[in-house]
Amino acid sequence: MAIRLVSARIKKMLGPILGACVLGYFLFHSIHGERGLFSLIELEKRVARTEAVAAKLKEQKNIWKHRVALLHPSRIDPDMLEERVRDMLNFGHKDDVVFIIRQDKWSG
Repeated sequence: MAIRLVSARIKKMLGPILGACVLGYFLFHSIHGERGLFSLIELEKRVARTEAVAAKLKEQKNIWKHRVALLHPSRIDPDMLEERVRDMLNFGHKDDVVFIIRQDKWSG
């Protein structure tokens, strides 16, 4: 008789225990899993860092677009043209002072 009571109680408790285990499994993986809460937070940090890099690159792109526009044949800027000629052809005025900066092989 006592064994039947214990057996009946175990059967009644088996469902809730199994349900709690399944619930615990899903809760654990919703927080720690590959697509869980911690992964979401890390992904948002990576997105923020990538957006910051993209903003810097967009700013550089706009600077270069402006510089290229100054070299357009229809509205060329004489100062920009002179700068580019001096840089590309290695020319300078006779009264220019030139500083040569030596870069070591290992310093980058």
